[in-house]
Amino acid sequence: MSYKFYPLKDTEKKTFADMYAEKLPRGYQDLSLYKMLQAKPSFYPGWMYVTIQKEEDVTAKPITVFTKQDEIVMMDWQAATLLSFNQTAPLVLSVDNITDYLVFFFAHVRGQEGGMQIISSYDDFKWREEPVPQVKKTLSGLIRAPYLMSWDEQNRAYELGAHILFRNNLFECRIKINREGDIDVSERTLQVEDMPLLDISVE
Repeated sequence: MSYKFYPLKDTEKKTFADMYAEKLPRGYQDLSLYKMLQAKPSFYPGWMYVTIQKEEDVTAKPITVFTKQDEIVMMDWQAATLLSFNQTAPLVLSVDNITDYLVFFFAHVRGQEGGMQIISSYDDFKWREEPVPQVKKTLSGLIRAPYLMSWDEQNRAYELGAHILFRNNLFECRIKINREGDIDVSERTLQVEDMPLLDISVE
């Protein structure tokens, strides 16, 4: 991933709250007890992405927002909301950031049947109990980080390969992404089913 999340200091939290207090949900005007992370994804030039998480409740969905100077746009974990933001931001995709966008999309969108997680390496699995070494060796050899298969840079159309975890089942997928950032999982092959993993989904 070419961008990183950084924690906000207490002084930065106060500045953020003072600047956007009227637009934040009720109860989020004092951010001193919240964990806040920020990043600058290259596919949203000029925008900062910020997550706001209650320190004592890590299982709850964090508040997620985009900010740019005095603008703030609230996200709601819905694909339609993110795709709408892609139009207005606007989203700028390239061969250099398309895999980052793919990971970002699945990490910050939840469907009615739950979230999907891009698996880039064995370390992305959260096991209930660590499996035997042979399982680790087999999975490590199986998994490949998201990769670009084909693209049309002029029309901002891309086809990628990736491993996706959904309901503890691991799929190898072929994924198409258009210039608006809309994602189509065009092919999926089940590789491992009913894996004994922790439920890390955010409800």
